[in-house]
Amino acid sequence: SFSPSFTVKNGRRYRYYVVRDAMDYPGRKRQAPTRWPAKELEDVVLGRIHSFLLSPNELFDAYGNKDTTGHIGDWLTAARSLAERWPRLSPAEIQEFVNSCIAKILVNQGIVEVWLNQAAVSRRLTPSAPANTEALLPQTENAVLRLRVEAKLQRRGGELCLLLPTPGDQDKVRSRPNPCLVKAVVRAFRWSELLLQADAGNYASLAAKHGVGDRYFARVLPFAFLAPDIVESILEGTQPPSLTFAKMAQQIPLSWIEQRKRFGFPAFSRD
Repeated sequence: SFSPSFTVKNGRRYRYYVVRDAMDYPGRKRQAPTRWPAKELEDVVLGRIHSFLLSPNELFDAYGNKDTTGHIGDWLTAARSLAERWPRLSPAEIQEFVNSCIAKILVNQGIVEVWLNQAAVSRRLTPSAPANTEALLPQTENAVLRLRVEAKLQRRGGELCLLLPTPGDQDKVRSRPNPCLVKAVVRAFRWSELLLQADAGNYASLAAKHGVGDRYFARVLPFAFLAPDIVESILEGTQPPSLTFAKMAQQIPLSWIEQRKRFGFPAFSRD
C-alpha cells in the first residue's frame, strides 16, 4: 500500500506516493520503485477514467450485457455527457468521484490498474440518465471494472516522471514537458535578450541579478540557439523521453543539423 508524502527542494514542494513498507523499513533493497510522483500518477488515473467514459466499446463491454430494458443507449449518452464535462469539473467534484467510485489502484512495473466500483459508477451516472437504467446496476456491490494503462517510471533531469505509451503505437512512449528543459529554454531566451541591452553588464552580474551561479548561467544560455523545431518540441513535451537538461547542457552544437543528430530529433527535409 502507498502513503502520501512530500519533499521540499529549492523552495518547491514535490508530492509523492511512497510504498508504506519502504517507509517502515528504509534500508531494505527492492526491485520495484518505492516512490511515485503524485501529480503524474493522479493524472494517469483520472485520464484513464476519462478515456473509459469516452469509449462506447468499453462501456458496452462493462454494462451492455446487463441491459434488459433496451436503454443502454441513453446510459451511454449520460456517460459521454460526464466525459465532456470531465475537464471542467472542480477539484471537489473530482474528489467526490474518486472517493465514491475508485475501489483500488494497483501500481506494478510498467502498469497502473484502476479498479472502479461498478455499482458506484452506475449510480454516479444515474442522475443524468433515465430511471429505468437502474437495471444496469451489477448484482453485487463488490463488482469492479479493471482499467489498465501502461506507465513506465523514469528519472529525467533529476525528477521522477511517468512515461505513457503513444496511442496506437505500443513501442513508443508519450512524453510530457520536462520542467528542467522548459525552464532552461525560457531563461535562455530571456537572458540572451538582456545581454543585447546596452546596460546589460557581464555574465556574472546578470547571473547574480537572477540568483543563479555563473556556471549555471553559462550552461543555460546556449539553449537560446536551439533549432526552432527543437524549442517547439521541448515546450510541447514531445522531445525524446530520455533527453535531459544534463545531457543537453554538456554541449549544444551551433549547427541545427548537428543538434538534431546529437539529441535524437528527426532531420528536416531541408537537412
